[in-house]
Amino acid sequence: MALINCPKCGHEISDVSIQCPKCKCYHHEYLKKMLLKRKIAKAKKKIVIVGLLVLSVIVGICIRSIYFEKKNSIVKEEKNTKSKTISETKKIAKASRLIGKQGNEEGKVEYTQEMADFIKNVSLFGCKGSFAPCILGKTEDYKINAMMWQQDDKAGKENIAKIVKGLHKLYGEYDSDESSYMEIKKGYIWYYVEQYSWVICGINNDNNRIIIYWCKE
Repeated sequence: MALINCPKCGHEISDVSIQCPKCKCYHHEYLKKMLLKRKIAKAKKKIVIVGLLVLSVIVGICIRSIYFEKKNSIVKEEKNTKSKTISETKKIAKASRLIGKQGNEEGKVEYTQEMADFIKNVSLFGCKGSFAPCILGKTEDYKINAMMWQQDDKAGKENIAKIVKGLHKLYGEYDSDESSYMEIKKGYIWYYVEQYSWVICGINNDNNRIIIYWCKE
C-alpha cells in the first residue's frame, strides 16, 4: 500500500481508498488508471530484467563457446606440432641406422632397396631433400660415422629459419650459430644431443642449399 494525492483536493490518501476522507471525492476510476499504469510499469521492468538475464546467458554461452573453441584449436595445433616433431625424429632415426655400418674407401655403404628409396626423398620440417651416409674425418675402418641431409631446391635463405626452429624443438637451444664445417660456412651447432656427438645445420658455400650433419664420433 502506498500514499497518493487526491486528484481533487490534493490530500494524501491510500492508493487503495475509494473515497477521499477530506473532500469525500470518489476516485476509483483514477485509482484504476494509476494501478494499471503501475502494473504496466512493473511488467515492463520484469521484461527488461528477464531480457537482461537471457542476454547475459547468451553472452556467457558465446564466450564459453569461443573459449573452448580456441582451447581446442590450441590443443589440436600442439598435437599436430608434436606429431610432426615425432615424425621428423623417426625419419632422422631411420636414416641414422646406417651410421656404424661398414663402408668402403669411397664412403659408400650397402643397404636395402627400401632404405635406398627412403633416403633419396625425405622432407624435413616442410622442406624436400635427401639423406646420404658419409664418413667424416680420418678413419681406418671406413665405418659410416655421420648422416647428411641436403635440401633439394635452391631456397636456403628462405627456409633456414624454419629448419633451425624445427631442430630447436628436437634438440633445444643451439650451442653456437657461428660454426663452419665442410661446405657450411656459418652454421648452427648442437653438441651431444641424443645419440649424436654433434649436429650442425647451415647453408652451403653457394648460399642456396641447406645442409644438416648428424655425427657420431
